[in-house]
Amino acid sequence: MLKVYDEMLTDLLELPNTEIIFATGLSQKPYEQLKFYYRLKDHASFLKKVGVEFADVVPRMTRDFLVSFDTEEQASRAEQQLTKILVNNEVKLFEEIDNRGKDIFVVLTYPSEITDKTMISYSGKESQLSDLVTFVAIKNGEHQSKGFAYFSDGVSEFAPPQGSHVAKIHNTVLQFFGIGS
Repeated sequence: MLKVYDEMLTDLLELPNTEIIFATGLSQKPYEQLKFYYRLKDHASFLKKVGVEFADVVPRMTRDFLVSFDTEEQASRAEQQLTKILVNNEVKLFEEIDNRGKDIFVVLTYPSEITDKTMISYSGKESQLSDLVTFVAIKNGEHQSKGFAYFSDGVSEFAPPQGSHVAKIHNTVLQFFGIGS
């Protein structure tokens, strides 16, 4: 893919009377150890199994789901219940829970491989976690806020200083066209 980008940039740079800004907002860095992503197989069944009373549950992105309740008290109680679910009596299954009043947004954050021996504990009970989740991916890198930018010669004099936030490119464009400060 990088070769394709190089070819595109080369073609653009050869166009007469053309200036280019090429920028990324993010980059990635490798994890120090692999991170496993899992998703609940059946969100409603899982919540019932662990004793959470809810009005509705909607799966969202890979590991996320939104649980709705009739009252804020039910949402708060569910948040507490989900917070206490531990994997192998050590690590929280749901490290990220955002209480939004009558809804809670939950992320299955457990990062390690789940095998037939991986257990969850909740309300004095235990269950085999592998029966309740499905494997999604092994993540080997994470986003970082460091991005990169290239400015062709005619634009480079307006480029923000090295290490600036990507939002500063807006000013570069305005200055190049003689707009604003």
